[in-house]
Amino acid sequence: MAQKRDTPGINAPGRRLNMTSTVKTSVSAKRQLAKKLVNEWRNTASDFDPDAYLKVICELFDVTPEEVSGDRRFPSHIKARHLWWACIREYGKWSYPFIGDYVDREHTTIMEGVRRAPIEIVRAIHEVVNE
Repeated sequence: MAQKRDTPGINAPGRRLNMTSTVKTSVSAKRQLAKKLVNEWRNTASDFDPDAYLKVICELFDVTPEEVSGDRRFPSHIKARHLWWACIREYGKWSYPFIGDYVDREHTTIMEGVRRAPIEIVRAIHEVVNE
């Protein structure tokens, strides 16, 4: 007589279910996600409106908002764009990655643009916006 093999089925008590094999998330990935969520919450918690600064800058440079937020490299567009980013950074207290997500650029590009914007002009724009 043939010997019967005991093979446990899917719900058999002898089989161990491996629940951790679905998706493992590393501690650093969890920390980055938490940091991103906190950053987004902190940045959107205020009533700061970057579009108000964009309107003033567009009037000063005689450009449209689409030109400022676009990819064109005309000097008037670049200077207006950098001033807008600097206003967001200075008065919105947004992080560089958050500004980069908002304007669809890398955060290092935002850092360089903010560095190039003269702080005197940024303060003058802020005064015009808050009149």
